[in-house]
Amino acid sequence: MRIYIPPASPFKKSLRNSVKEGITAEVVIRILDYYLIPFALFLGAQDRYIGLLVATPNLVASFILFATPFVVHKFKSRLKTIIACIGLQCLALTPLIFLPFIPFPPNMMLLIGLITIFRSLGTIIGPPWGSLVSDYLPMDKRGRYFGSRSQIIGVAGITTGIIAGLLLFILKPVSEGLSFIILFMIAILSRTGSFFLSKKMVDIDHKLIPDFSSFTKSYHIFLAHFKNKNFAKFTIYVAGTTLATQMAYPFLSVWMLREMNLNYILYTSVHLASTVAGIIAFPIWGKHIDILGSVSIQKRVSWFIAVIPLLWILFRNFSFGLIAAEIYSGLIWAGFNLSTSNFIYNSCSSQERVNCLIFYNFINGSAAFLGASLGGFLVNVLPRFLGSPILSLFLLSAMLRLLIDLFIARHFTEIRKDIRQATVRQLLLSMLGFTPLSGRTNEWDTEATA
Repeated sequence: MRIYIPPASPFKKSLRNSVKEGITAEVVIRILDYYLIPFALFLGAQDRYIGLLVATPNLVASFILFATPFVVHKFKSRLKTIIACIGLQCLALTPLIFLPFIPFPPNMMLLIGLITIFRSLGTIIGPPWGSLVSDYLPMDKRGRYFGSRSQIIGVAGITTGIIAGLLLFILKPVSEGLSFIILFMIAILSRTGSFFLSKKMVDIDHKLIPDFSSFTKSYHIFLAHFKNKNFAKFTIYVAGTTLATQMAYPFLSVWMLREMNLNYILYTSVHLASTVAGIIAFPIWGKHIDILGSVSIQKRVSWFIAVIPLLWILFRNFSFGLIAAEIYSGLIWAGFNLSTSNFIYNSCSSQERVNCLIFYNFINGSAAFLGASLGGFLVNVLPRFLGSPILSLFLLSAMLRLLIDLFIARHFTEIRKDIRQATVRQLLLSMLGFTPLSGRTNEWDTEATA
């Protein structure tokens, strides 16, 4: 698998270093995404602490988004902002290796604080990184570069998950604490690699460094879009779906490790199933979004999102069933997430897009905080379903996802006009390759395209 670099680009080295930096960053992200909750359980965390571990970074990072323009203005450089934040992330990760030697609950409070700092710094990195790397590329070459980059980084993430799962599986009989220490040392070294790779990238003068006045203007720009009922209903719908999802998803890991007693090989396999399915599905969904529109895809997959927690309940004692459920989940969420981002890009002009994304992410991050906090509370008060309050939480999440879809999803409409109509059956046949769709005319293609 090769990275696409525009032949005449003067920033070839920076683009290659951006890929290498992305790989090292993905190592850290996958370690934290897959193994942070297992680490918290090892430290002695109860369900309410799991909720706080997921909720608190989301809330703080949502507010930190508003500081991004000020940070870039302070450094007067997008690249310097990126390098400084990555360096601080390395410092935030380092104390994790000492947490096994600190008693509970202080170790959990430190873990929550350190992860909150790490994720908040990552929130600041996002906008200037995207802005800088986009400037390395002409507009008509960005899609191909970022597409190939995402595939390479996705493979790195899968590889990281496999290696980390094997490491924990092999070392757990010796010392589970040691296995986590080694895992986080790998994360620290990887993020340090990101630091030095970022320093090799070329900075580009950015004349539009945001200041307070532009930030104030962005606030009014967002409100102007939010007054648009279509955009507002879309934002509320996605935030509601996020709340319902985060209410239950963190406790899937708790269920697998504490109730099913899965080893780290099976635990990792369940999580990787979703990631692999998403990587495969993204280009397929992308083609259909181009033809049918973002809203058409989103409304169709939203029904299937409500089924995911029900599959967790159905396969609650069957690890290979959970793997199949997460394959299904990865396929569905790939369509939902891709259609969501495309709707936002189509709704906001290029001049307004970054600022609108900041406020949109604030609302969605706040919803993630509320969902995880609510889940941490409800898991201690809900009546047992099939012998466990966690299963009650899964059932409640499915019901809430369905209600959000029924009462909100139908009320916002597609921005684009050059789209086609399709039934669920036609979409499914096209996704499977039996009767692929192409173009934007009123007729369906009945022959497979190359």
